[in-house]
Amino acid sequence: MPKEKKSQISRLKSFILEFGDNVFSTDGRVLFCKICEIKVEYERRSSVIQHIQTVKHVKMIKRKEMFNTRTQTMITQTHTTKKSTFNMDLCKALLSANIPLNKLSNQVFRNFLESYTGKEIPYETTLRKGYIDDCFIETMQKIREYISDHIIWISIDETTDAEGRFIANVIIGTLEAEKFGKIFLLNTEELEKANYSTVSKLFDKSLSILWLDGIKHDNVLLFLSDAAPYMVKCGQTLNALYSKMIHVTCTAHGLHRVAEQVRSQYESVDQLISNIKKIFRKAPSRMLLFKTEAPDLPLPPEPIITQWGTWINAAIYYCEHFEIIFNIVNKLESEDALIYIKSNFSSLTTSITKLQTERISLADSIEIIDNVSVAMKRLTGTTGKNICTKMENIFKKNVGLAMLKKIKNILNGELIDINDLPEDLDINDLTYFKYAPITSSMGSESLCEVVARKLIGKKVEFSNELKKFAVTLQYYSSRAYNFWYHVINGEPGFTRETLNTLKLKVAENKVVIGNLVLDEMSIKDKVEFDGKKFHGLVDMGSGADFDSDNVDHATSALVFLIVAVNGNWKLPLGYFLVKGLNSSELASLVKKCLELLHDTDVIVNSMTFDGAHTNLSMCTKLGANLNINNPQYFFPHPVSKEPVFLFHDPCHMIKLIRNTLGDKKLLIGANNEEIKWDHIKNLYNKEKKEGLKAATKLTRKHIYYYNEKMNVKLASQVLSSSVSCALTFCETLDSEFTYVKPTAEFCMIMNNAFDILNCRTKYSKSPFNLALSPSTFYKYLDFTNRFEKYVHSLMLSSGQKVIESLRKTGFIGILWGLKNLINYYTFLKNKKYDIEYILSYKLSQDHLEIFFSSIRSRGGYNNNPSCKEFKISYKKLLVHHHVSGSQYGNCLPESMLNNTTLSDSILLYDDECNVNLEHTPSYVHDHNYIDTYIKLSPYIDGVTDYISVFIARKVTKKIN
Repeated sequence: MPKEKKSQISRLKSFILEFGDNVFSTDGRVLFCKICEIKVEYERRSSVIQHIQTVKHVKMIKRKEMFNTRTQTMITQTHTTKKSTFNMDLCKALLSANIPLNKLSNQVFRNFLESYTGKEIPYETTLRKGYIDDCFIETMQKIREYISDHIIWISIDETTDAEGRFIANVIIGTLEAEKFGKIFLLNTEELEKANYSTVSKLFDKSLSILWLDGIKHDNVLLFLSDAAPYMVKCGQTLNALYSKMIHVTCTAHGLHRVAEQVRSQYESVDQLISNIKKIFRKAPSRMLLFKTEAPDLPLPPEPIITQWGTWINAAIYYCEHFEIIFNIVNKLESEDALIYIKSNFSSLTTSITKLQTERISLADSIEIIDNVSVAMKRLTGTTGKNICTKMENIFKKNVGLAMLKKIKNILNGELIDINDLPEDLDINDLTYFKYAPITSSMGSESLCEVVARKLIGKKVEFSNELKKFAVTLQYYSSRAYNFWYHVINGEPGFTRETLNTLKLKVAENKVVIGNLVLDEMSIKDKVEFDGKKFHGLVDMGSGADFDSDNVDHATSALVFLIVAVNGNWKLPLGYFLVKGLNSSELASLVKKCLELLHDTDVIVNSMTFDGAHTNLSMCTKLGANLNINNPQYFFPHPVSKEPVFLFHDPCHMIKLIRNTLGDKKLLIGANNEEIKWDHIKNLYNKEKKEGLKAATKLTRKHIYYYNEKMNVKLASQVLSSSVSCALTFCETLDSEFTYVKPTAEFCMIMNNAFDILNCRTKYSKSPFNLALSPSTFYKYLDFTNRFEKYVHSLMLSSGQKVIESLRKTGFIGILWGLKNLINYYTFLKNKKYDIEYILSYKLSQDHLEIFFSSIRSRGGYNNNPSCKEFKISYKKLLVHHHVSGSQYGNCLPESMLNNTTLSDSILLYDDECNVNLEHTPSYVHDHNYIDTYIKLSPYIDGVTDYISVFIARKVTKKIN
């Protein structure tokens, strides 16, 4: 039977799958070798093999490996070589603020820096040779670490420089479901020619720089470019490999083309603008005359075709000031044309500016385009019809924009049909388009600012970039900026500036709903004197007591934080330096905090804390009833008398549950079923013995967790759905796992409960990790009722119920977290607040833990800063929020699973696999072309079957 001939694209894809996308790439027509940077003949497989075996190809691979090794060495040296930290930070600050390094040669600038920093200032050559490469490598590494597995968009824009070279810039940005993503400049490269082939290669090459271990094609959902024919063709060819990607041509550029159509329809106005531009160009006497006759009027604008929308702005200018420059205008019909342009086309320039400069959601961006379209359709006359037709033709060709409009309607619930979207794009991918850009014109804000400042010629406020430079400089010496920081009150107590900021937030958003979070951070018992006063004593906001001989030293900082439930921000409300507060004192502080928040009109009906005994007693003092038989997990607000619902931090609770099972070793279920820690331990040993994981993340640290009890990740990965499924899988294979079903059920139930209380996004593939909304309300209510019965049935080995034992906190904390989440959502809906859903993660303590991590990072990730260090860091975080917490803090993002192999367990069968083929039955020679492993355990059979089916489905989906 003749073989079915493969299509061209399928054949090209098969070579990339076989040899790796780090070796070959394709634009759908040719096979391109990334190593040698040449086209390869692909009609015959032998030609491809022959190319790979050539001396040149082998040498180029070795050269690339040496380059990667050298790069890794440079990265290592960056961390190990004793380079000046000040020089590195100075280099970063200058680059970030767009200050040329040659400015360091300016003696006045050097004297200023040396005077206020007390440091020896390096010269430009020192930074260029010793630090710029390190900055680049560090920046690229940070981009890779941040992007990692994020869903992204990519934009490529090509321009011709002064020397006639084709320079292409590659910009990427993350697509987030609930906020605007971050944007990075990934690559800048000179192209030999500007055509679809060179741009396709640049596209592929740039993403290979981002993902060193192989391009993640399914993570690229959006490609933005201009509407040049070669860019359109590039988008079509790239879809062969990036099957989920939608190509959208820049909408701002589209509107500019409509504006150009307007210009072509009004030749007299265009001539007027052009003539006046020539009259005043390089003519000081004429400019002086203009300023004398019209001192309050700015000089006539000089529109440039490449600066989008500037011609219409010039037309509007002449329309508004026509009488003043009447002596230049000879024909009255020009005035009529100017009025028509101003009345009908000013929306074009406004829309272009919004799309280029403002970060707006996909729905808002499309609304801008739709509004312009409606305005163009209202135009009358031949001119109006021509312009309207031009706009319709431009956007009709933008197929990607039509897809984004459909996605917008699906996200808004107006449409459920996804037929016209790319086949590989599933419903979960659509959430990442909520804040997707639709314009590729993303220039440098700093560069624009420099130009604007030069044009304005006035003193204006400095940008955030220049302020960042100032703050970095201040890090080393505060003398130059003492006045700035004197304005902020960073002393213990509730911070006045934060409360004022909240009032402004309420004025902007009208309804601001917040969650109050409180916790203590350990600080060093150390008393310091700064020449004016002592630091390190107990201070409750009224100043430390210096008159007594028995003054307590502060050992903790109690911090209050407000987290927006219907927003994306958090603010520290204040802190207190304490040494063991009792429940009454803590209750008084909470009451005062709620009163201050009520004065700002922020709505607070929830509070989060950990499971410390003092916190539980505090709730009782405030009016809550924590009795198991008659519980009331809320207390009345001290002012509004509305309920304030209490939430235990789910991360702390899941650790307590893990500790209970791990320490007690045995829990008894409803029907005397045994839930054993040994089952999880045996699973870990089984995976270790077989050398292949059953899709769990279990390591030695998970089982022997005693030295890392604070690590949330270790607890959540033990009580997870993957462990539950792995136990169920092993039950059918090994007698050692005969009675593991109760343990598997325990892990699954705790996993689902934790997922509900740790939801960060509205959409998720996990059924219990969705936001609480009308669509999930009854499902979560039903689960909560089942969870309550399950927890009440659990007993210790002694027969005592868990919820009546000393180990009850974790179980009750999760249970009442679920109940209060339902009650809190119901309360907000009954109050008719405009809130569609609740993300339970906003009700966790992670936000405060990350704040603590940022505090510690100020002292080199010092776990116990002194009181003075805490005050300084707290004050800095109030005025400068561009600080991230440590990746080694308590709130650690989960890493991806490492690629697992069959490991050494397969090697055990090597001797048994060396079979003498002469004495094997004839049927073995029929189709067995490989000497296969004859003996594999049922465990490995099951796991490899699962992996094989998974890979087969993915490959089939990709090929088809």
